[in-house]
Amino acid sequence: MPLYDGVPQTSDAWVAPNATLVGDVIISKWATVWYNVTIRAELNAVRIGHFTSIGDGTSIYSTHALPHGLSSSVNIGKNVTIEAGCCLHSCIIDDDVVIGAGSVVGPGARIERGAVLLANSVVPPGRLIPAGQVWGGNAVTFVRELTVKELNENYMASYTSGAAEGS
Repeated sequence: MPLYDGVPQTSDAWVAPNATLVGDVIISKWATVWYNVTIRAELNAVRIGHFTSIGDGTSIYSTHALPHGLSSSVNIGKNVTIEAGCCLHSCIIDDDVVIGAGSVVGPGARIERGAVLLANSVVPPGRLIPAGQVWGGNAVTFVRELTVKELNENYMASYTSGAAEGS
């Protein structure tokens, strides 16, 4: 649904028929947006990279401005898996990240490449989750480093959990 000058753009992505995209939403090739997802880019852009999967019932939205001057858009990288029921608010998610079901990522947070959030985790506003680590809890705390095998499996999961697989 267009809003002001922003019109959602989907380039060879699969978007569920009941997903809602509002405003300046940009979804790259081969990404999947599942059922009951709401993506609101009313004030700033929401960008989603190649092969990223946005799970059922997830909400993604941007704010007008963040107090510390960082960009208040939402940037989600390539090969990211966001499981069902998550809420992402004006944050940066780097490539190859896995976000567990029911997690909340606060405004201004950044999750670096290859990191994993366990299910039902809450990332406070402005928090940095370092690359290649597992974090979990409310508020999130460090759990452990990922092995090279786990990093590769997370990277490959984004290719095998696409629309053709029905996950």
